[in-house]
Amino acid sequence: MADNLSYNDKSLSKDTEKGYEQEETITAEIESTQVKRGLKMRHISMISLGGTLGTGLFIGTANALADAGPVNALIAYLFMATI
Repeated sequence: MADNLSYNDKSLSKDTEKGYEQEETITAEIESTQVKRGLKMRHISMISLGGTLGTGLFIGTANALADAGPVNALIAYLFMATI
C-alpha cells in the first residue's frame, strides 16, 4: 500500500512520523483558491445603513410589543411574515 503513495503523500507521511507536517503544498492549494476582497465603499455604507435602520426598527417597536403582550406580538409577527 505504501507503493501507491504519490511523492507528496510520501513526504507528508515521513514528516508526520517525526511529529510535524509539511504545509507547503497545502498552503499553495489554499492560496490559489482564495476569494478576493471586493467590497467597495458604497457596499460598506449600505451594510452599515441597513444595520442601523434594522436596529432602530427593532428597538422602536419595543413599546408597542410590550403593550400588546406575547400572544398579540406573535400574531403580529406571523401576519407580517405572510406578507
